This record gives sequence, C-alpha cells and structure tokens, in this order.
Amino acid sequence: MATRSEAQNREMATNSRTLMMLDVEYRLRQGNLAHLKDGALLKVTKELKHEILERLAEKTYTFRAYPDDAEYDEIAAALVKKHPCLSERGSRNGWENQVYMEFTRIVGIDLRQYFYEGLDQHNSRLIEVFRTKRGLTGQILSKFLQQAKTSEPTVLRTLALRGLPVILGDNPEDFFKTDFVS
Repeated sequence: MATRSEAQNREMATNSRTLMMLDVEYRLRQGNLAHLKDGALLKVTKELKHEILERLAEKTYTFRAYPDDAEYDEIAAALVKKHPCLSERGSRNGWENQVYMEFTRIVGIDLRQYFYEGLDQHNSRLIEVFRTKRGLTGQILSKFLQQAKTSEPTVLRTLALRGLPVILGDNPEDFFKTDFVS
C-alpha cells in the first residue's frame, strides 16, 4: 500500500502533466487565432517543441510502436493541418525543415550536409557508370550528361539524382518532384 506521500507525489505529477498539456493546448489555440487573423506563425520554444513532440510520440505509440516514414509524414501533416500556426514558410509541406532541424538536434549531424557529402563522394563513379550504359537507359543518361556542362557541385549532384532512377529502372518523373518556392 502506498504511503500518503507517495500518493501525493503521484497526484502532483499527474496534475503537473495535466497543467503542461493545458498550457500547450492554450498556446497552440492562441497561435492558431493569430494565424487566422494575420497569418502569423507561432514562435516555438524548445520547451513547447519538446512537449508537442512528447505528446505526439505518446499518442502515436498507442497506435504503432515504430511508425515508418510515410506515417511520420501523415502525423506531421495532421499536426500542421490542425495547428496551421506551426507551419513553416517556404517549405513545400510545412514541416520539412523542422524535421531536419530536429534530426540535427537529436543526432548531432546536419542531415543535408551529410547527404551532400556522401553524394559528392560517389558522384564521379556514378557519372562513369552513366557513361557506360547503352540502349534506352544510355540515351536518357546521355541527355542528362550533355545538359551538365560544368563541374559545379550542384550540377553534379543534380545529374546524379536525375540519373539514379533511370539506372534503377524507375520513371524519373515519378521518382521525385521538383518544387519551386517563390
């Protein structure tokens, strides 16, 4: 049987958790009202982000212990749809950069930089492979190679990313979408 102090501690912890949840709900509601009024985005503090992510993790875990990438996208989309004040200007889907920033914070690695460095490391070999391909695949890759007139890193990265789905036998137009943010 729990002593009175243990029971009080449990009750205080529960009340404290409830108050934090109510504070998060209130701040999100106020943020949504400001967003409706003038399009303002909520300034998300480290503590608020932690609370939101913790609540999302708890809720998600009740449905699935280890969600896949598509499910994370659905969760993020639902969160931004319910709370548009959390969306991110300039992001195609409203949360893209937040995912990168959170990954960097947790893991301590800049995901984009890590990806680009890996791509740069393998670019010359990929371009060699592109040049050796024949048939329809070779023709498509040859067009890509002709369009890449400089050895600038961005051009070489684009070439590699455009050529990979061709080598893998996928339709490059279905493989990724190009988005221009104005």
